[in-house]
Amino acid sequence: MSGVITASEPSWIAPFTGLSPRQFGKLVTALRREGADPVRKGRPWSLPLEDRVLLVAAYWRTNLTPRQLARLFGASKSAADRIDNPVVRETLSDAVAAIRAVEAVVYGTASPFDAHRPVEEIAALVLKVVCPELLWKVVDGTVQLLGGRGYIETNEVSRFLRDARVLRIFEGPTESLRMHLGSLVLNRRDALRTLVENELDDAEAARDLSTRRAVSR
Repeated sequence: MSGVITASEPSWIAPFTGLSPRQFGKLVTALRREGADPVRKGRPWSLPLEDRVLLVAAYWRTNLTPRQLARLFGASKSAADRIDNPVVRETLSDAVAAIRAVEAVVYGTASPFDAHRPVEEIAALVLKVVCPELLWKVVDGTVQLLGGRGYIETNEVSRFLRDARVLRIFEGPTESLRMHLGSLVLNRRDALRTLVENELDDAEAARDLSTRRAVSR
């Protein structure tokens, strides 16, 4: 299809991304370095990585729908319809929220380690429970979106499904760890209050824990 928007034409980059061609090139290089464009089995992308990055930027910086953008970038209407779907959008939004939650929990727990401060057992338990469960939710949602294609062995998502499932069992199954976590919350509330107040910087929640303890007594 001729006359489509493409990153190979530098004049399109600044209006849709707000970046210079040099800055845009650095962004694409960083994404490729992080594994955004691996060589996989199955149907290849119809657009190169540079054009896919430009398309996403255009989506966020304009009022155009994915279906409208697909025509401008020379992508098929069916590909746009798979994205411009409320179920797909909800699943992707949940995945993004799960990623941000895992990042917050991991970084919040790693910070005291990096500062050579002691870390409560409760924090490690929360990590082991939350991260595998959210990973499983995201991968399971991805398989559901792909349908039968997500389950066949030639699709790497099926391997992600097996890997995510076993993480809910290894090093302690989620159910057992939840029971242990609940026991720690009941019997070591002072440590939990200190963790919430000092590491999470939430004095109000820490006071609430103290109040609940006083009421329970």
